[in-house]
Amino acid sequence: PDWHHVVVDDPGYSPESRYPYHMVPVWQIYPTAQNWKAVMFNLHSEMHRQHALDDMLQYKVATITGLLHLVQHVEMNPSSILFYPVLSQFHESRLFQEVVGSISIVFTWADIFRSVLPGYIKGLIVVLESVADEVNPQSFTYSIWGEQVTLLGEGDLHDPRFDSYEHQV
Repeated sequence: PDWHHVVVDDPGYSPESRYPYHMVPVWQIYPTAQNWKAVMFNLHSEMHRQHALDDMLQYKVATITGLLHLVQHVEMNPSSILFYPVLSQFHESRLFQEVVGSISIVFTWADIFRSVLPGYIKGLIVVLESVADEVNPQSFTYSIWGEQVTLLGEGDLHDPRFDSYEHQV
């Protein structure tokens, strides 16, 4: 990429946020070659990220986004971001502290599902649902066989004959 001609145009104001003047730019990211479009992206400017960041700022606890399509993925690969607050004092109660930063951990759900099955379970179908956006809930269906994780598609695509085995967490 031509780093000299990258323009960042963000007014720094998100009127739908509880913290409309907070900016959360991506300063460091790795690997840079695949993620250069995310450098200086204001995480607080996108709705799913904004809800999680607002909750982190208000409650001073780790939060997670709904399902995201990351800019570095050509095809949909459902992902989320875990935001962990950096507080102003290490030894004080959270009640009297200020959030002065955050640590972001970006992951795909396929990576989370890989290697989670015990040896006595050969495979299963997982429907991942996110209601972080109450207006537009999201769901994706995965097939997990050992360490092989396959995204079957968007929506709840499981066989209804197996509804009696459903387990929600």
